[in-house]
Amino acid sequence: MDAHFTRHKKAWENLAKRAQDDPYAKYALYASRTLAVKHPDVYLVGDNAFYEGAQKINGFRESYDEPTALGWCHMHSGHEFFEKGEDYKGIPDGKPLLFGDLKLDKYRPTQARRIYPEPYLPLIDYRLGPLALTLKTEGKVVTSLELAEMIYFQAKATGVDVDHLFLILCDDEEAYLVNGGNLISVRSGSSVSSMSGNPVLIFNEASVWYPMMARDDRAQNGPLREVVNRFVKRETEPAADEWDLALIDVLKDVSALDDDAKFRMAALASVRAGGWRFHPYARLWKGFVPEEDLDIDISRRLGLIREFDRLANSVSPATAYLIGVMGDGTIEERLRCLSREYLLNTGVVREAEAHGWKKAWRLESWGHLWPCGLMEHTIDDAFRSRTGHCVSQAHMIAGVLEMAEIPHVVVNFDRGGVKEGVNHHFVLSQDGSFLFDDGIVNFREVDPPTEDYGPLLSFSIGGQWASTVGDKLYGNIPSEKIAEKIDQISNALANRFELRFYADEPSKKTLSKDGFIRLLETQAAEYVPLQ
Repeated sequence: MDAHFTRHKKAWENLAKRAQDDPYAKYALYASRTLAVKHPDVYLVGDNAFYEGAQKINGFRESYDEPTALGWCHMHSGHEFFEKGEDYKGIPDGKPLLFGDLKLDKYRPTQARRIYPEPYLPLIDYRLGPLALTLKTEGKVVTSLELAEMIYFQAKATGVDVDHLFLILCDDEEAYLVNGGNLISVRSGSSVSSMSGNPVLIFNEASVWYPMMARDDRAQNGPLREVVNRFVKRETEPAADEWDLALIDVLKDVSALDDDAKFRMAALASVRAGGWRFHPYARLWKGFVPEEDLDIDISRRLGLIREFDRLANSVSPATAYLIGVMGDGTIEERLRCLSREYLLNTGVVREAEAHGWKKAWRLESWGHLWPCGLMEHTIDDAFRSRTGHCVSQAHMIAGVLEMAEIPHVVVNFDRGGVKEGVNHHFVLSQDGSFLFDDGIVNFREVDPPTEDYGPLLSFSIGGQWASTVGDKLYGNIPSEKIAEKIDQISNALANRFELRFYADEPSKKTLSKDGFIRLLETQAAEYVPLQ
C-alpha cells in the first residue's frame, strides 16, 4: 500500500507542478473537484448552470428518476438535443427537474474516505462532486457537503436570496447551510444552535472564507463577514503533515484565477460541460469557441474537456487503486486484472444480444446520467455512479495506462459497419497488441476479432489532440504534428484495416491517409492550434 500512496502523491505533485504554466493542468484541478483550490466558489457557479438547465428543460425529471446510468432520456431522445436551437424546451411530455420537489432525506451522508478507494489523502482528495453527479450516485451516498449543496440549490429554487445562503464545512467533515439567520444541519434537515466541529470553509457563489487556501472575502462581502463573525470562534489549523503543507502552498498559487475568462473556463471544467444551444452551458462557452461549435458533436468543447478530465483522472484515488490491482506479471495478465476490477466498480449489465465482438449480457462500462452531450465524466464519477459513455471511458482507462507507462492512443472512429451515424471512442495500444473498449480489454489474436470502423474523426495522444474531419480541422497541436500522430494510429491498428478520413462531413466523401495529409498541407495556413 505504501507504494500506491507514493505513486498517488507523485501524481499530485506532477499535476501541481505542471499547472504552473499549463492551463490544461490548472483547469484539470477544477475538473477533479478537489477542495484544495483557491476558488471553491467555481464549483457552485458551474453547478448553478446545471441547476438552471435542469429546472427548465423537459426530460430532466425523467432522467433523475431513472435508477441506473442507462438513462431513459438519452436512450429515447438524446440525439434530438444536438439538433435543437435556443428556444427548445426539451422532450415533449417530459418534465423539468424542480429542485423544490426533491426528497433529500433519501440521501445518505458519509465520510469522504468511505466513498473513494485507497490510497486516499484526506486533505487533498476531499472533493465536492458535481451536482449533476451527486444527485445520482449509486445508493444516493454523498458527503455532508454534497448534501448541503443540494439543500443550497433547493433553497435557491424557493426564492431565497443567495447573498444570504452559505455552505459551511467543518473540520469533522460535517456540513451546514446558513439560510439568513438560520443554521441548518445537513443530517437533521432542521435548524440547530451550534455545530459539532470548527468551520474550515464558508462560501457561496460570490464569496469565500477559506484560511487553508489563503482566501478571505470578508472585506468585500458584508453577509460573509457576518457569518464568519457569528460562527468562527477560532481558526483551525488543518491536520496536515509536511508533504500536505508543501503541496497546499503550491496549489494556492497554481489554482488562482485572476480574470473572469479563467474563472468561467474553470467552471466549465468543473462540470465537464458540453451542452447544447438551449442549455446555460452555452452561455459560459461563448467567447471560448466559435458560434458554430455549439452545433458540432465532436467539438472544440469536447476536445478541451476530454483533456481536462484525462489530467484530473491522474490524481484520482481510483486510478492509483487500479494500478495496485494490476500487480505484476505479463502485460496481458496485468491488463485483464485491470479490466476485471474496473468493470466490477464501474460496469453495468448491457443488452441481451451480442454487439459485434462483445457478448450478450456482458458487464460493460457505459452510461449516461443525463442526455448525451450535457457533460463528460471522470473516473471518480464512474466509481460513484457507474456512468460515462465511450468518450469518458476511454480517457479514464487512458489515465490508468498513462500512470502504468503503457503506450497507447485514444481514437474516435465513425462506427461504420456496426452502426451508421454513431461514432465511438476507445483505446489502442501503440504496438497494436490490445484495445480497451468501454472497460473491456481485447488482445489481438487471443480474443475474438474486433470489427472494422469507419473514418477517423479525432484522437488524443498524451495530451495532444485534434479533430480529423476535413472541414473541421482543429486541435491543440500544429498541423504538421497531426501527420505524425496519424502514423502512430496507423501503427496501432496493425494494418487490420485501412485508415480513412472524411474530406468533409456533409458529403461523407472519404480520403486515404495520403489524401488527408495532402489536405492538411493545403489548409496549414488557416489552421491555428487552440491554446
